[in-house]
Amino acid sequence: MKNFLTTALGAFVGTLVAMFLATIIMTIMSIMMFAMSAIAFGSGSKDNVSIDKNSVLLVNLEGGFNDCEDAGNEFLALMGETEGETATYDQLVKALDVAAENENIVGVVLKANGLVCGTAKAYEVHEALANFKAKTDKWVYAYGDNYTQGEYYLASVADSVFVNTQGMVNLFGLSTELPYFKKLLDKVGVKAEIFKVGTFKSAVEPYMLEHISDANRLQTEQYLNSIWKRIATGISEGRGVKVADVDAWVDSIAPLQPTDFLIDNKIVDRKLYEFEFEDVLRRELSLDDDTDINFVSVADAATLFEEPDNTDGDIAVIYAQGEINSSADDNAINYNDINEYILDAAEDDDIKGLVFRVNSPGGSAFDSEQMWAAIEKFKATGKPVAVSMGDYAASGGYYISCGANRIFAEPTTLTGSIGIFGMMFNMSTLSKNIGVNFESISTHEIGKLSAFNDMPATVRNRFQQMVNNGYELFTGRCAAGRNMPIDSIKAIAEGRVWTGEMALNIGLVDELGGIEDAIDWVANEAGIETPAIVKPQTGDEDLMKAFRRYIKRSMRPSFGAEIDAVIAEKERIVDAFEKSPIQARMLEQYVW
Repeated sequence: MKNFLTTALGAFVGTLVAMFLATIIMTIMSIMMFAMSAIAFGSGSKDNVSIDKNSVLLVNLEGGFNDCEDAGNEFLALMGETEGETATYDQLVKALDVAAENENIVGVVLKANGLVCGTAKAYEVHEALANFKAKTDKWVYAYGDNYTQGEYYLASVADSVFVNTQGMVNLFGLSTELPYFKKLLDKVGVKAEIFKVGTFKSAVEPYMLEHISDANRLQTEQYLNSIWKRIATGISEGRGVKVADVDAWVDSIAPLQPTDFLIDNKIVDRKLYEFEFEDVLRRELSLDDDTDINFVSVADAATLFEEPDNTDGDIAVIYAQGEINSSADDNAINYNDINEYILDAAEDDDIKGLVFRVNSPGGSAFDSEQMWAAIEKFKATGKPVAVSMGDYAASGGYYISCGANRIFAEPTTLTGSIGIFGMMFNMSTLSKNIGVNFESISTHEIGKLSAFNDMPATVRNRFQQMVNNGYELFTGRCAAGRNMPIDSIKAIAEGRVWTGEMALNIGLVDELGGIEDAIDWVANEAGIETPAIVKPQTGDEDLMKAFRRYIKRSMRPSFGAEIDAVIAEKERIVDAFEKSPIQARMLEQYVW
């Protein structure tokens, strides 16, 4: 009887476990199928969207205004995640075009709601809003409880800027903080074995120095000043003041000033609680006090954008966004995927040209070379290719861009950083400190290369030579792509970072402009009057990456901002141990 009960109970429990696992699997499959269906057919359609009279386009300044919709955004939207609800830049441009032409939309509201984007993306959005104002007499209002500097930069375009009665405008100018880990590594007994070419190549500085180098300080100061000049000019033009006034606002410590100070100095126009701001909108719209305002989201308005139906040729637009690292699970550029898109476009007779949108601080030198080769293969067909640079197109990001027929960058893009480095970690001291001794037995000298042994001099010399060879290859690619003498390239290389505006003056880019300008150039070169834009289709693998990202976000506890910053630095250190040893990348820096 006892054995029978044990067997029966085991079978019962096993059945329950099997049913539970089956339910999870079926749920995941259902979610994925639903997501695939939603993505395949689009998240919205014209049949489901209508705009009533007296409507207002609501532009939520939130998230990062990614370049275009992707599987990750769509999947997270289905899961109710904020990231999935954030409008893309592509949607914003279309929505503003619809708002300008649709007589039922009478105005636009910019709502400060947690914008997190780079300075080049902010510049693109600023220009899109300014273009909207230039071609229509419809009003634009901005409201925020607390404006970040990036949000205020965009809000300055508005006809009127409103702030909460107890709100703030965070004007700080630009700054960056660079963590240096050498003392920490020394304390735990870890030595960074570094091989680099380029005086300004600063990505390895945190592991080899205790303080910033003079070269890195110089380049950082110069590109921060270049970017700030553009931002301050945009704010001054929008608010009708001098650039010197904007600098004076920053020097006055505007974030800590009362709202009356903000009004007196023309930083904002009025202070209101949010419900009072809604009353202002009702009066503008001639609505009763208890009448709801017809807000139209950017995503919905974008679905009404009329794509040209008399196209006479296709242009492929391919996006390379993130770190260049084909071994990463997600949120990185995988050259296998990018090359497949590029080579397919090269073989497609209907595609007459390519726009390669690059937003990357770089990464693996090997991966960068593979994408460079794919662009060369595309060019060999005789079809034109242009690069449009986003926030970053530096180091490996410039490597994959340099072969294009024409390069477009925003004035505040960070680019260049033409340099290369290798890094490995020597933990022999750490192992001895904790009482662990590693004895190496090998048939050859290189066999002693280990994280727990000192690097042999012969290996060290060969490693440096390999990095030198990589730099020669990189600068050679740039010289050929830019049609410049190699000495001229090396004079502006050395790992130095430039803004797009600075890069234009030294020949690293051809023109200041955004992705629309790149598309127009390719269309003109290809003899296309009205191009149709073709983008890679979302695949099953992209959906699985999005699902993994959702699971990670769902399971991660919600830490405070300060703790998250510490975690980010921890991940930066751990990530350094796991990267490919030869890198062409810059040190990403937060400048807002």
